[in-house]
Amino acid sequence: MNRTLTRIAMVTAGLMLAHQVAAKAFRDTTFLTAWPATALPLMTIGTALLTATLVPVFSRFLERFSPRAVVSVGFALSAAGHAVEWVFFAAGPWVAVVIYLHLAGVGAVLLSGFWSLIAERFDPAGARTSYGRIAAAGTAGGMIGSVAAERLATLVAPDAVLIMLAALHLLCAGGVTMLRRAPPLLSPEKESVQPGTSGLRETFRTPYLRTIASFVILTSASSAILDFLLKSQARATFGTGPDLLRFFTVFYGSVQVLSFLAQTRAERVVRRLGMGGTINALPGGVGVVGLFALVFQAWPVVTALRGLDAVLRNSLFRSAYELLFVPMDARTRNRAKTVLDVVCDRAGEAVGSGIVQLLLLVGVASISSSLVTVALLCAGVAMWVGQRFGTLYVGVVEDQLLRYRNTPHVSMVSEAGWTLVQVPSNTLTVPPEEPVTSRTAAAHRADPPIELLEELRSREESRVRAALGRTSSLERIHVAQVIDLLAWDDISPAARTALEQLAPLHLGMLIDAMLDPATDFAIRRRVPRILGSVATERSLHGLANGLSDSRFEVRYHCSRAISRILAKHRELAVDRPQMIAAVERELSVPPQRWRGYRLLDRPEMEGLSDTTAPPEDSSHYLEHIVLLLSTIVGRDPLDAAVHGVRSLDPGVRGLAFEYLDQVLPPAVVERLKAMIASTPFGGDAPAQSAPPPAATQSSTEH
Repeated sequence: MNRTLTRIAMVTAGLMLAHQVAAKAFRDTTFLTAWPATALPLMTIGTALLTATLVPVFSRFLERFSPRAVVSVGFALSAAGHAVEWVFFAAGPWVAVVIYLHLAGVGAVLLSGFWSLIAERFDPAGARTSYGRIAAAGTAGGMIGSVAAERLATLVAPDAVLIMLAALHLLCAGGVTMLRRAPPLLSPEKESVQPGTSGLRETFRTPYLRTIASFVILTSASSAILDFLLKSQARATFGTGPDLLRFFTVFYGSVQVLSFLAQTRAERVVRRLGMGGTINALPGGVGVVGLFALVFQAWPVVTALRGLDAVLRNSLFRSAYELLFVPMDARTRNRAKTVLDVVCDRAGEAVGSGIVQLLLLVGVASISSSLVTVALLCAGVAMWVGQRFGTLYVGVVEDQLLRYRNTPHVSMVSEAGWTLVQVPSNTLTVPPEEPVTSRTAAAHRADPPIELLEELRSREESRVRAALGRTSSLERIHVAQVIDLLAWDDISPAARTALEQLAPLHLGMLIDAMLDPATDFAIRRRVPRILGSVATERSLHGLANGLSDSRFEVRYHCSRAISRILAKHRELAVDRPQMIAAVERELSVPPQRWRGYRLLDRPEMEGLSDTTAPPEDSSHYLEHIVLLLSTIVGRDPLDAAVHGVRSLDPGVRGLAFEYLDQVLPPAVVERLKAMIASTPFGGDAPAQSAPPPAATQSSTEH
């Protein structure tokens, strides 16, 4: 279905851009033939007012009716408008104004509606792959349209271009209608936008949309200033008539060729630079070449500057900009996108044109250098604004993941403690009984610390429990013995309680015991829970080092303890490279090994129904990976992404993949996806059967 959808979109985009490029050349030539170049700023402001009136109506139609129906009808009505303009083409100079408003206003609205419609039918990963092809097809159509417009105007008549434009928009209407075979990926049933919210109000409701609006206004203002410089100098150089039309068709055609070449690299650039870096290529490129234009102000340099602005806008910027809307919910996108694409774009053009008009009225000495300077200032501020796109985009993906999440956390264990699994008595580690002579007993009674140590080392459970209850009397020599008592299953809970009270003063001893490979395995796997009760950088560092232990259960309890500390103390942080390295080590374990991991000290299950609890024989391996990753990314969206990867809904699955791609290194993402797909959790049917008991972890497992 994605392949068919992409092909239909490519053909429609080619027709649409053929219309757009041919229309620009025809619009500019017609207007500059009938009116002087100084009228362009007023015309731009008038276009902005028209679109500001038209866009809210268009957005309401998108909300009330099917976007596919609204966009297809819009193309058909535009084609009818071209036919009317052809009939009255020679009626006077005001027809040029009508044509300008039609092509600059209505055409932009329909272009935005088309991309909004396409965004509903792709997940982020699919959009990143297909948008480059769609944009490239549009660019190729633009090249053909520019040549066709020039040939028609030269060989037939200038007004014959209007007939071609009408035919192109009729074909666009048919292409949009064919998209009915590809339904939207995400249904709007869970979306929270209220029906009464207006498009403009919705646009400025969130930082994400406000940032897009600011960026569009700034870059459009810069483009409008450069566009005025180009058109005014072109009219002064070529005059009016066929030569001017030929210049514009060659210029716009060259822009399309260069845009096509740039679009062939757009997908790679987006993956390498990310959303923010790719979008900032537009103001960055204008800024670099603009500095050169300040020194050399000949019209070919201005033409190159305006051409670079158009090429970057049509290729890298457009590819990344349209991706910003893919993870949005449909209602927000339908209401806000046209406002951002058209109203904000026209508002930016109006601001730029207003600056041009002001400088013309003031009569500055060097109008070209002044306008280039203002354009550079707009580009610089746009770059500063654009630095926020990467973080804000990830936030939108997170919000959508959480909105469509209908499954519990991967980690469904309490933080209260653990349930000790009773094993046969011959495997219990119990301190051996030591003979006590009457002389040493008398000495012990005379020395309370030694007497307390004797109580702790006795094999009588009641005596040991009583000694552990005297926490205020326990000193360093006692702490070492209490740590050893963690290996005694019956006494371990009491020993843990005592050590949690003493841990802040004896962190070094606890960390050393956990990290020493010679320490009993039962002790090493129980110390992390104690360290997790001490929220300090030292305890976090010790637990992070424990992630290198050879036994999975030690590593698992270390990850739980780290997660517990960070959840309660946001001011603390772990070393991101160290956590990534730990995740990479875990993901390098062969599946046949990690499927056999079992916990001897099984975490408690609290408040869970039979339908949500993980299987009794779960290895807890996926939970361990999620706990590690949650130390460096948000836990809730990470949980939602883990479940989303296995979702039957392709839209949710696409959001999950996109989130993981955005927040994790590529080497981790690919192995994590494969591991999630083969791991049973939360009631999911296991992808593979569990190994036999003989495959459970051994003392030498990684």
